[in-house]
Amino acid sequence: MSTYIKDFFPKPLLEDILKGECLPIIGSGFSLNADLPSGYKMPMWDDLGKYFSSYLPNYTYSNALDAISAYSHEFTRNNLIGKLNDILNINNVAPGETHKAFAKLPFKIVCTTNFDFLLEKSYSICKPIIEENQLSISVDDNATIILKIHGDLNHPSKLVVVEEDYDLFLERNPLMATYLSYLMIVKTPLFLGYSIDDPDFRQIFKVVNERLGNSRRPAYTIKINANQHEISKFERRGVKVINVIKPNVQYKTVFSDLFTELSEYWNNNVLKSSTFSKNETRNELLNIEAENNRICFFSIPFKYLALYKELIFPIVEKYGFIPLTSDEVISYGDTLLAKISAIINRAELIICDLSDSNNNVFYEFELATKQKNKRILVLHEQNNDNYIYDSSNIIYIKKDENLVFVELIEKWLKNLSGPMIEIYSKEPMRLFEKKEYRAAVISAFSFLEIEINKYLEKNNERKTVQTKNADILLHSEIINGNEAEQLKKWQQTRNMLAHTDRQISKEQTSNIMEGINHIIQKIRSRI
Repeated sequence: MSTYIKDFFPKPLLEDILKGECLPIIGSGFSLNADLPSGYKMPMWDDLGKYFSSYLPNYTYSNALDAISAYSHEFTRNNLIGKLNDILNINNVAPGETHKAFAKLPFKIVCTTNFDFLLEKSYSICKPIIEENQLSISVDDNATIILKIHGDLNHPSKLVVVEEDYDLFLERNPLMATYLSYLMIVKTPLFLGYSIDDPDFRQIFKVVNERLGNSRRPAYTIKINANQHEISKFERRGVKVINVIKPNVQYKTVFSDLFTELSEYWNNNVLKSSTFSKNETRNELLNIEAENNRICFFSIPFKYLALYKELIFPIVEKYGFIPLTSDEVISYGDTLLAKISAIINRAELIICDLSDSNNNVFYEFELATKQKNKRILVLHEQNNDNYIYDSSNIIYIKKDENLVFVELIEKWLKNLSGPMIEIYSKEPMRLFEKKEYRAAVISAFSFLEIEINKYLEKNNERKTVQTKNADILLHSEIINGNEAEQLKKWQQTRNMLAHTDRQISKEQTSNIMEGINHIIQKIRSRI
């Protein structure tokens, strides 16, 4: 486990994150991570107050809300909105690395009190919710919901920015307040760049805490090198401080690195709590120590699923890969985004069908393109000719009605299979030398599976789910009865390693790998 996660994050919070039961709540401090031209600066809430107070003659500054309210009263709300656009640098600001790293975390719902649009610009697909009538509108499965409880600068009438807005928030937005209360009841709040000083939000938070008492969920905030006074301030309000102690570091760098580590942790662990329709798929996805696997992930509209299973999946299996769609992995709770992210992160090959206007597929394609060294094949309907053209690691082919695209997919897989099998053949020894003995055994059996599939393909045979590899090899007279029994024992050991935390010795690993290599040579002599 990486440094920030291991050293600072409470285990119950990590468990809630993996289950999709965590609600990030973003405040103005988070906008300090934005990218701005030289000479520009993102203001904090108190900075806004002091800025507006400078326009008020004979005014004694006390707090930001009073100053902003006085300015609005003196110079009108419209003038206030215009000034907010200027001081918040709306036309010059862009998401920084911290925002981009945060957007890779597959939270389904993010709550913010910020007026800017940095979060929206950070996501590939998102759905901002500003007005109550948007709450009942369903959104794409892969879209992140951004709940903007204080509105934004594109909706001036919904801005919560002056005293009257705060005083009347619950009266004007009863459904929004109810929905926010519900989220804080069923999810663990995680405050980021938030001071919890907003009176309307504090009122909701206080009611939830008082009504639930000891049954309420804990709330957390992440702080960098916080002093005891700051920690006590949050704890008095029922918020536990995750205090990241990193002297002499930049605020932006710490959060960017922390979110990157949390994303890796999420990808590596969310699948462990999922249910798989095939053990072979589970083993490939969960063997995270291995650099390579045989997963070919299909991002396709549901209406094409039967076509792909009939025509394409057998070709994928023919060349030693394992076809996978997201419905074959069942995760619990609000973790669909996390599941998709983790699968794409692990998959070796990705096939996206963009021939239909499906936002979920477009999201998954964009997610895949952000991963390094992913081999991606894209089907579309925009070219006039049937041909393949390459853009980096992305292959584009036209999806035609006469099914020529099926032949092109097979050509793509065939071209990849040779080099990939060579990589897989070296993977067990690489893991063995790294002393990753459990992963080495699992990888050795994956390579054996490839060789058996090649043999069956050559002889026009198909393997059923129930058929054991040892029985196939025994029936084909590639191994004898004693070797078959030994292979079954090794298979039991391999299954135990894949499904439990049990370890295996170097000597046992070496014996299994030597035995499997011997069987592989026998198989190859018959191909």
